[in-house]
Amino acid sequence: MSLDSTTWIGGNQTLQDRLADTGTTYVFEAGEGSELEGVPVDFQVGDAIEPGAQLGAGAMGEVWLARQGSLAREVALKTVKPGPGAQVAARLLAREARIAARLEHPNIVPIHMLGRDAQGQPALVMKRVEGVPLDLLVALPADQRPPLDGADELEQHLRLLLVVCNALGYAHSRGVLHRDLKPENVMVGSHGEVYVLDWGLAVRMEDVAAGVRTSWRAGTPLYMAPEAVRGEPPSRATDIYLLGGLLFFLLTGGAPRRGDSLPEVLASAEDPEPPDPGPGVWPGLAAICRRALARDPARRFDDVESFRAALADVLKDRSSHQLAAAAWRRWRRIAAQGDGLDDEAFDAGLSQARYGFRAALDIWPDNLDALDGLQSCLSTGIRRALSAGHWKAATLLLRELPREDPALAGRVDDARREAGVLSEQVDALRHQVEEGRVDLALGGRVAVSLALAVTFLGLPVGAWWADRTGLLPFDGPWFMWAHVAAWVVLGGLFWVARRSVAPTRAMARMLLGVWTMVVSMFLMHWAFRPFELTSLQLLSINTAVVGTVCLALAAAVEVALIGPAVVFFVGTFVATASPEQALLALAGCNLLAPFFYVGVVYRRDRDT
Repeated sequence: MSLDSTTWIGGNQTLQDRLADTGTTYVFEAGEGSELEGVPVDFQVGDAIEPGAQLGAGAMGEVWLARQGSLAREVALKTVKPGPGAQVAARLLAREARIAARLEHPNIVPIHMLGRDAQGQPALVMKRVEGVPLDLLVALPADQRPPLDGADELEQHLRLLLVVCNALGYAHSRGVLHRDLKPENVMVGSHGEVYVLDWGLAVRMEDVAAGVRTSWRAGTPLYMAPEAVRGEPPSRATDIYLLGGLLFFLLTGGAPRRGDSLPEVLASAEDPEPPDPGPGVWPGLAAICRRALARDPARRFDDVESFRAALADVLKDRSSHQLAAAAWRRWRRIAAQGDGLDDEAFDAGLSQARYGFRAALDIWPDNLDALDGLQSCLSTGIRRALSAGHWKAATLLLRELPREDPALAGRVDDARREAGVLSEQVDALRHQVEEGRVDLALGGRVAVSLALAVTFLGLPVGAWWADRTGLLPFDGPWFMWAHVAAWVVLGGLFWVARRSVAPTRAMARMLLGVWTMVVSMFLMHWAFRPFELTSLQLLSINTAVVGTVCLALAAAVEVALIGPAVVFFVGTFVATASPEQALLALAGCNLLAPFFYVGVVYRRDRDT
């Protein structure tokens, strides 16, 4: 059958009058009108179905808004378009009804009834679908589009195509080929629902296998598969080609075929290379498009599911790249500010960038951009943590590095070892403090020691001055009682201040020693009363007792008290040898002993 003698279906013109109308569906195939046999007359248009306004018209049929009175609902009524091709159109409409009725799928318009109109032509009642054809949807402003899934316009369009794949894959599972997929035959509803329309050229695979026709040339020239142009039997690969044509349209805004006339368009089906969507298209999508549009059916995808899976993978890869690109922008802003950011702002920026790269890798684990970005931000975070002495934070970040970095790992190990040594030193110091070998309250001890020195320097010097001037002779027990009272008062003050000085076992022993000294002097005074010793003699014995207590404390608690013990023993010797100088000797002991003790302890604890 030559193209020149074929009648165009859907109007009062011959094919030659509409050679430029390459977007219209043409039927060149030969066949019988058996589809019309047995069409029921269960309803009459104008009776059970009341037609209303026209919703649209195509090459072969017209669609009307109608009302089904028995169910009080609005439906769509599809009838044959009048014209010279009406007989073929009637046959195709009856075929569409019977084939589509086999397909119960949420993305395929349900068929309610098949009957005849007033002219005896088939009339098809189906669910009324409100929406926008895909070819018009892509041209709508964003605020006029129905709600669609997807981060951007291209992703939204590709997700629509995934839904079309679901419908087409189901049709194939039911043994049906569509053969006329194009943007005009995909409807998107006001809530984002998707419908594959116009199954007028659909055929059953069993009919193709049975060879019920001698030619299968049919379809829309701008989208027809090469084998359809040649009139060869269709297959799943024919519909795969049409899916490729839909993808091409979504990527470029145009059909995969070009030409100024119908013969030119049909002739382009024999081009050896598939149409190229252009350099600005995502490489993965371009590869899918070229494979689906291959001239040889064997080079296309094996089935709809393979096409859909490839498209879904590329969508994931594209989403992964978008997440990685956004994370890179965020990370570059943080890295550019460098040390100018405080720790809180840097940590927040690092966490956001790290989350973005991780999200990209969760979608596509082999995303090199995301791997490089994660490596960059984590490495910078590790170096910054090490600079701040936060080896634990650096260790945690090191575990997340996607690629090993021996140099950085070595720096973290060095920091960990140094921290371990320091921790051991701190533990040792804590143990020494608890044992009394180191007193962290050095300032408190120095203050108490100096207070004792000032007090016990003032007492003997004042007594010596009072005795020399005759104001208060140094005889009788009054001075010893005053001395004991001073020790009791200072001992009490030392006890009250014990927690602020140093709450250690060593300090507890020191306090015990002080009280031992006070009690010893008190007992000594009463022990020597029968001997009627002078105050100066008792003072010499008192000095010896203090030296003895210091020596005992040096052996049991604090070795630094050896110096004060020696000082008091020397003072005892001077007071015994020269009783008139006993008060000054005691004053010298009280002055020198604390400074000997403070000097030794300060140098030792400072070094520790």
